Amino acid sequence: MNKQAEVFSQAAAEMKTERYWTHEDPAQELEFLQSLMDVLKEVAYQFDRREILDPAALEVYRKIAPSQMPAMFPTSTELVLVDALQQRIEAVYRQIEEG
Repeated sequence: MNKQAEVFSQAAAEMKTERYWTHEDPAQELEFLQSLMDVLKEVAYQFDRREILDPAALEVYRKIAPSQMPAMFPTSTELVLVDALQQRIEAVYRQIEEG
């Protein structure tokens, strides 16, 4: 088995055992989301490389979803998904700051 396929399979199996874990406090959620970002970037890269998601659909999503990414960046799976997760991370971070 390809090393990346093996690693993703192992990670998926491990995550599945804790699928229903809930975040006890915002700091735990933030930690989880930040680690998820690392994985998401790699998965999104592979989606883009293999042209898995329809570019027109990504473009539509980008136009209707609030985005913090400048228009000069080309639309991609990575841009759309990472931007959405980054916004959630920032919302949790603000929640932590507000107490």
